[in-house]
Amino acid sequence: MLKIIPIVLLFILSVDSYAKKNEKYYQTIHCNNLNGEIEYILEDKTRIDCLTENNAIEHDWAKKWAECVGQALYYGAKKEKIPTCALIGTKKELDRHSSKIKLISDHYNLNIKILHIEK
Repeated sequence: MLKIIPIVLLFILSVDSYAKKNEKYYQTIHCNNLNGEIEYILEDKTRIDCLTENNAIEHDWAKKWAECVGQALYYGAKKEKIPTCALIGTKKELDRHSSKIKLISDHYNLNIKILHIEK
């Protein structure tokens, strides 16, 4: 009986990890809601997560806010669209990390749009 417990525990943990949503899951739903083009490929083979009429949107976990900024600025410049960071996380994470983006955007006059996707 004691040998079965670790196996059952391992099974439960692996099922739980499959239940967690990945970045692509949130990106797809969000971009579809905006009628955007998912994974727009630029000539240099980089991919914009979601391209809409006005926005070049990079989706990222809130803790990866700095990566989101860099990619959104690049994609926005390439397509002459508003650079947009769509952060994914808990309310606490979103509030904490989007304030960093806002500070940078305001300080350098970058006009980065910030969207929140609460998980």
